[in-house]
Amino acid sequence: MSELSKSSQRDAGNSDGEPQNDLTRDFSVAEWHALKELRSLLPEILEQAYDARPGARTVPITIWGVTLDPNGVRDAQASVVLMKWLRATHIILDVAEAKKNMIATLRWREEFKADEVTAEHFPEAYGKLGHIHGEDKQGRPVIYMYDGNPEASMAAGDAQRLLRWRVALMERAITKCDFKSVDQVVEVSEFGPKPVEEGAAAKALVLELKQILSKHYPDIVAHRLILNVPKAMTWFWCIFNPMIPKYTHERVKVVGGDYSAIRTALLAFIDSQQLPDKYSRAVDSEEA
Repeated sequence: MSELSKSSQRDAGNSDGEPQNDLTRDFSVAEWHALKELRSLLPEILEQAYDARPGARTVPITIWGVTLDPNGVRDAQASVVLMKWLRATHIILDVAEAKKNMIATLRWREEFKADEVTAEHFPEAYGKLGHIHGEDKQGRPVIYMYDGNPEASMAAGDAQRLLRWRVALMERAITKCDFKSVDQVVEVSEFGPKPVEEGAAAKALVLELKQILSKHYPDIVAHRLILNVPKAMTWFWCIFNPMIPKYTHERVKVVGGDYSAIRTALLAFIDSQQLPDKYSRAVDSEEA
């Protein structure tokens, strides 16, 4: 289908004058229909998510810096945020599933006090486990995590504190998204030279974190690069790759310890000047 035809279809799906930005202009006709249905359910969603709040079905809320107004107010940034839950159901665009998941996320955010984590202070050592640096070629902020699953290596300490730090890292990255032209982040994880030893507490922490990030940050991670992966794990990935859903396959890139492969993977998404020193120095040296 030509780009002109795609544009015409998008315009047809938006014939009632929806507010637009760079991101909403890429919504398909099916996505617009699903979005409008989900938006009409906002009063029910808020009432169920905040069942202890009187009049919750009519009170606007803010998530990731964007206001969601249940009183029929249409807003392009709000449309982008709502689309997150719909796209997380993948090709299906299941409105009922999106509604259920959105209620669960709003309840979790209130219980976890997710809006407060970016103002909290964490041990300086945590900064060695991960940080936000630069942006990819699409202007998306990049989160770097070291030692593969670094959360596991420190779980012997205050596990819940570490969990809040990792959520804060995600929340800080999202503050760099304007939901006008950028609405996702990129994650780069690197395995350390030695495998991480995971005890029961560490495994529980990693599992909880994975559940939080996958369930409560829908369609937020555009790409995940996993670097310096042990050879056995890269073989495993290659063997099972054909069975992995296309949605996951397109977003996850697993790279072994070969420098050339790591360099190629990074530069495919991120310009060399946007890389942290540990990567940019090596890349610049190679290019010289």
